[in-house]
Amino acid sequence: GLYQYPDAKVMIFDRYGKLLVTYFGNENGWDGTYNGKPLPSDTYWYQVVFNDARSSITGDVTIKR
Repeated sequence: GLYQYPDAKVMIFDRYGKLLVTYFGNENGWDGTYNGKPLPSDTYWYQVVFNDARSSITGDVTIKR
């Protein structure tokens, strides 16, 4: 998992590109909330930028409530 990359930066975005959450690989993962409130069912996007900043992974995650 990301614990192998403690400096990896993880960013979560909504469908409009608004940045919702930023955390690093050595922190707890995202719990599907924004400002402490559960987000609605939808598809959200993530980007993981690794230590060298030259490589990243992007993808999506769907929340169903």
